[in-house]
Amino acid sequence: MTDTAALFPPKAGAAEARIDSGRLRGRIEGDLAVFLGVPYAAPPVGRLRWRAPQPVAPWKGVRPALAFGFDCFHVEDPGDPLAGTQAHSEDCLTLNIWRPAKRPARPAPVLVWIHGGGFTNGAASATTYDGAAFARRGLVVVTINYRLGRFGFFAHQALTREAGGKRVGNFGLMDQVAALEWVRRNIAAFGGDPGQVTIMGESAGGWSVNMLMSSPPARGLFHRAVAESAGGRIGTFGKSLVSWQKAQEIGETFAAHHGVAGGDAAALAALRALPAEALQVAPFFIAPRETYSGPMVDGWLVPKDPGAAFAEGAVAAAPYLVGCNSREVDDMVEARPMAAALLKDAGPEAAAALARAYGGADAAEAGLMGDIVFVEPARYTARCMAERKAAAPVYLYRFGYVPQAYAAQLKGAAHTTEVPFVFGKTGSADARDLAVGRMMNGYWANFVRSGDPNGAGLAPWPRFDRASEDLLFIERDGSARAAADPKAGILDALAAAPFDPA
Repeated sequence: MTDTAALFPPKAGAAEARIDSGRLRGRIEGDLAVFLGVPYAAPPVGRLRWRAPQPVAPWKGVRPALAFGFDCFHVEDPGDPLAGTQAHSEDCLTLNIWRPAKRPARPAPVLVWIHGGGFTNGAASATTYDGAAFARRGLVVVTINYRLGRFGFFAHQALTREAGGKRVGNFGLMDQVAALEWVRRNIAAFGGDPGQVTIMGESAGGWSVNMLMSSPPARGLFHRAVAESAGGRIGTFGKSLVSWQKAQEIGETFAAHHGVAGGDAAALAALRALPAEALQVAPFFIAPRETYSGPMVDGWLVPKDPGAAFAEGAVAAAPYLVGCNSREVDDMVEARPMAAALLKDAGPEAAAALARAYGGADAAEAGLMGDIVFVEPARYTARCMAERKAAAPVYLYRFGYVPQAYAAQLKGAAHTTEVPFVFGKTGSADARDLAVGRMMNGYWANFVRSGDPNGAGLAPWPRFDRASEDLLFIERDGSARAAADPKAGILDALAAAPFDPA
C-alpha cells in the first residue's frame, strides 16, 4: 500500500491516532477531533461475502480518516429521515469517532451507536448521527456500519458446509461484535475507556442491542445498554426472529430463484458471483419473507429469541435504558390493515378482550401496531431486567414531543423522531426544540457516563421497578415527568394476547 504520509503531510488542525492496523489522521473541528471512515474489518467482498468479518490488513504510513466510508449496500427507503449520505458498496465495514480535541486526564466513557433501518437500510453516515453534542459532554462517540439485508443475513447449506457445520447467517450481527472488539482493542488511542462502553441503538439498532445483551460473543464488550424503539417481541409467543433452520430454507428458496441448487462449493461460488444488485432487499415492511429472513436464532451468536432470553435472565447484567415513542406507527398507512389481520388471527375472544381494553374495536385497530411492536416490548424487557435478583438499574421512557414545525400536523411522536433530540441535533432554531434536545442529550449522556440518566437541571427519572413501574414521559409540550403508565391495562391485554408472527 502507498505510504500515505507523503500524500497527506501533517497540517495544522489535524489529529492523529495509532491503532492496531496503523496510524490515522483525522481532523480538528473546533473543540473536537473527528476520525471518519476507519476500517474495523476487511472488505467483505469476493470470497469474503457471507464470511465472518476478517482482520484489517495493516497499512504503512498515515491513513487519512477525513471522510465517511461507503454506506453498506441497500435499497433506499424513500421515507427514511435517517438515510445515509454516501455511495453504496459491499466494502463498507467502517466506523467513525468523535472525541474532545483536548484529551481528558482520565479515559472517557464510550458510546457505540448502532443505526436503525429494519436491518435492510440505513447507515452511520446519516447527518443526524453526528456525535458532536455527546463528545462536547466529554464522551468518545463511535458510529458503525454493518452489513444489511441479504448481505448481512443469509443462511444456506453451502455456507454451513463451508463453515464446517457451524450455523452461520447473522453476518451483520457478527460485524457489530467485530466493531465492539475493535473498540476494546483501540479506543484508548482516542482517549476512550474500554471498560466503560455503552451500546446504543434505535429501531433495528435497538433490536440489535437487545440481541447483543444475550449474545455470548458480545459478553464483556459493553457495560451499559440503551434500546430505543427496539420492538422484538410479539404477545405470549414472545417471538421476533425466525429459526436458523427456517432461515436456511428461505436462503435456498432465494438461491433456487437464481438457478442455484445444492450445497457444494460450486453452488457457493455461483452465489458469490451474483451481482450485488441481485441480492438487494426491499425495505423492512415490504421485504419478501419467502426469500429474505432477517436476523435468525442460530444457537450461538443469538442463542434464543430475545424475548425468551430476557424472560430467563439470560442477558448481560448491565444498566439498561429502554423506551419508545408515543405514536410509533399509528399514522402509517399500513398500520390499520396489519392490525386488523393480527386481530383476526388472534381469534374472537382475544380480539374482544383487546377491544375492551382500548375502549372500542376502532381504537384497538388504530393503536395496536405501535403498542404491540414497540410499547409493550419496552415495558416487557424493563420488567424482565427489574426482576433479576442482582438487578442493575433500569430506566423506562416514552417520548411524546412533537417538533414545533409539525405540532399542528402530528398527534404524537412517530418512529425515529426522538433520534435528533437524543443526538442534540434538532436542525431547528425553535427555542423549545433546542431545549428538548439539550434535555434528551443530557439524560442520555449521563447514562453513558454513569449508568444513571439523572443530573443537574433535569426532571427526576426514577429507576423502573415492579412495585411502581414509573417511567419518564417526555411530553408533547417538551416537559418531562415521571408517572405510572396510563396504558397499563392495554399492555396487560397485549401481553396476554396469542399473537403468533410465524
